[in-house]
This record gives sequence, structure tokens and C-alpha cells, in this order.
Amino acid sequence: MKKSQNRKPLRVIIILLFSCSFIGLQSQVTTSEAPHTPAVFIGVGGGLNEMGILGLAMELPVGGKNSFGASAGIGSWGYKLRGSLNFYTKEAGYKSCFSLGVSYATGMDNFTSELPVEPDDEMVELEMDLLPVLSIDLVYSYNIRVGKSSKVVLSLGYSINTKSNAYTLHDSYYQLSDTGKQAMNLAQPGGLLLGLKFMFGVG
Repeated sequence: MKKSQNRKPLRVIIILLFSCSFIGLQSQVTTSEAPHTPAVFIGVGGGLNEMGILGLAMELPVGGKNSFGASAGIGSWGYKLRGSLNFYTKEAGYKSCFSLGVSYATGMDNFTSELPVEPDDEMVELEMDLLPVLSIDLVYSYNIRVGKSSKVVLSLGYSINTKSNAYTLHDSYYQLSDTGKQAMNLAQPGGLLLGLKFMFGVG
């Protein structure tokens, strides 16, 4: 009788150890699973020299750590279309990413703005056509996972404008002063690029 009672605590300890080992092994299998990459990301965003003041964006992972991106929005230089090749350093769709993009701003007809003109920087309301502009975008972004497959994207980069003075004044009597030309160059696509997007993972 005593011999059976002495073995009972030993059996309990063996069962507990076996149970803990099984739970630990199961936990390791769960945490080592590869993170899910959606078939496509779709979202909204905006910024400076990125997709316009407000726009829609799409990103398509294409295997490995690469993806294609596209966006369309409205900005200060008309509608803006953008395509990009994206290269992730960790996993497709998340964390650090470097992008090479091409942007096309459609311009705008009959645009009116008050600007300084020669010879004494007098402010005059001028009507002009904003011409189409093509830009090359070099971008770094950080993609923060939200929930299971969505993300917030913070972008920083530089947009290289391929066309200067992309506007035509309707009234040839006036000529922009140096201050006016600087103002138009700042308004034109190109320069510092900042962006913020929220993307939903689908599929």
C-alpha cells in the first residue's frame, strides 16, 4: 500500500512535465509561422509630391520582397498618376521599403492666382495654363502592420521634376518677377516628398 502511494507523486510530476513540454512545443510551432502577406493592398492617403492632396492607392506583391504600386489623386497641379517598383528589406508589404517611381501631373487649364509681376513686384491676378509635368520619385517608406494584414505607410523622399516653368500666362503683357517665378516653382511638382497612407490588406 505504501509502495503505491510513494509512486503516485512521481506519476503526477511526469504527467505535468510532459504537458508543459507539449504546450511549449505547440507555442513554438505557432510563433514560427510565416507572416501572412495579402494578395493586394488597397487604401487612401495624401501628402506632398506623393499622390496629391488626397488619393487612392494600390499595391500588388509580386513574389519575394518586391511589389508594384499605383496611385491616383488630385493635387495643386491637377490630377496626379503614379506608378512605382518597391523593394522591401524584411518581408513583402511591411517594414522598410525603397521605391523608384514615376509621377505624372496632368496640369490645369484657366488657373487663376494672384502673383507678383515685374518691375516692382506688384500683385496682379493672373490667368494661366498649368502644363503637364513628369517626375521621377526616389522614396523610403516605413510600413507599420495594423491588425492581421493592413498597414499605415509613412513616406519620405525626393521628386525630381523633368520640366521647369511648366505654365503659360494668358496675358503676355505681364511678366512674373523673380519672386513670382519662385512661387510658381514651389507650387510645381518636384522637391521634398512626404506621404501618409492607410492600406487594407485583401486576400
